[in-house]
Amino acid sequence: MRTRTCLLAWFGLFCLAAFASPIAWPLAWLGARAVHAQAAPETVDAARDHFRRGEAAYQKGSYDVAISEWEAAYAADPRPRIQYNLYQAYERLGQLTNASAALQRYLSTADPEDPSYSDATARMTALQQRLQATGIRLVGGVDGAAINVSGQDWGRLPRPDKISVQPGNHRVVVTMDGYREFVTNVVVPAGQVVDLAIQLEALDGAAPPLASDPSQLGTQPLATPPPTQAEEGGNDTTAFFVVAGVLGAGAIGSGIWAINRVSELDGCNDSANFCPQQDTVKTQRTIAFITTGALAAGAIASLIYALAAGGDDDETSAALCRPDAAGGHCQLRF
Repeated sequence: MRTRTCLLAWFGLFCLAAFASPIAWPLAWLGARAVHAQAAPETVDAARDHFRRGEAAYQKGSYDVAISEWEAAYAADPRPRIQYNLYQAYERLGQLTNASAALQRYLSTADPEDPSYSDATARMTALQQRLQATGIRLVGGVDGAAINVSGQDWGRLPRPDKISVQPGNHRVVVTMDGYREFVTNVVVPAGQVVDLAIQLEALDGAAPPLASDPSQLGTQPLATPPPTQAEEGGNDTTAFFVVAGVLGAGAIGSGIWAINRVSELDGCNDSANFCPQQDTVKTQRTIAFITTGALAAGAIASLIYALAAGGDDDETSAALCRPDAAGGHCQLRF
């Protein structure tokens, strides 16, 4: 009898617990929600104030202030659309890394049915492409020199491919034994590759380094011999020969014209012949003879100067010639 009574008691307790559980847990949850609901209006109001101040700052172009206000609004009320606004402010400042992070948070928490969701997806793709296209390309330098960009090692020169970096200011350091350290700051715009010329200055008495590729040892270029006098253009007489040829051709043409004018005057001294333009032809004949003589003199002088200047300067004597009224004048120089 006692055993039966105990079993009934245990069964009653089990039924009571089973009946109370579905009621107790919702009541407890409702109590917690009630406490949260009491604090929510103040939090929402604070978030709304921060959001409005951020919106006003964004409209004025004060993107730093807008970011600060929207971050505070998101901390008070984490709504996904605030992250979308943060993405826009960060992008206006050129901080593409932060912009990408804010846009990713929006895509991770927002409803895909949100009107801005599809646009944000396309913007994320374009933003990632811009980040991947940003970098620094090092040009020149010495093979084997160590590269450090913003505290990160990037191997050694030569490096023909770009070094991917975030948009902004970066400190580039290139070091090599026997050379002074090369240090500079470079600003890299978003989506662009900046070419940076590396100039390493050898220390006094330092020997030049060997080639970085072992297969190139012993293949260093020899010293280039000094240019010859002809290569330097010191005694290039080609122009004088050309001038002599042109003047000579002009003299021949002028001589032919002079002969033609002389033939026109044949018979004009005979009273039986009438030459209406005799004076004009005589003037042309005179001009032709003078022109022929001048051109011939110039051609001869240019030719003599070209031949004299083209000689060897190391000879013990040389002819010094210069044009004059007679065509040319030369004298020996010792």
